Amino acid sequence: MQRTIISFPYVAFGFLCHEYNLFRRQKYNFIVACVFTMIYFFLAIYNGYVGIHSYTFGKSVFVYWTASIIGSLALFHWTWMMKKTPAWIVKISSGTIVILCLHRPLISLLLHVWGNPYFITAAIMVLLYPLMSVFNNYLPWFMGRSYSKKD
Repeated sequence: MQRTIISFPYVAFGFLCHEYNLFRRQKYNFIVACVFTMIYFFLAIYNGYVGIHSYTFGKSVFVYWTASIIGSLALFHWTWMMKKTPAWIVKISSGTIVILCLHRPLISLLLHVWGNPYFITAAIMVLLYPLMSVFNNYLPWFMGRSYSKKD
């Protein structure tokens, strides 16, 4: 329940942006991306260590929320500058349900191998990437799609 409450501002922000069509390509994406990235880094450094798994939000939950939303906006602007989205990014973004379902047991398992969070993140992505392909090809309903390839 606590993670749900902590996650609510992201869901609300995403809903509002979608509802009012706030995400549009802009002429100055590079400048906006740079500004958002700098603000994000300053807020992240100021706020300190955070971890939603351990309910550690640095100096302030408000700064945590602000930094994460600004970081997301920076990422959106950086990706809007890409001419074509690479296939592996499309596959990972369409397979987030697989990541959400399996990341907790994999974290518990991988902590016994090596406790480095960067290793665990990379290992989870490497292990789940083929599984995302299997679900996309043979169980599309699990991914929220119908069986037709038109979706």
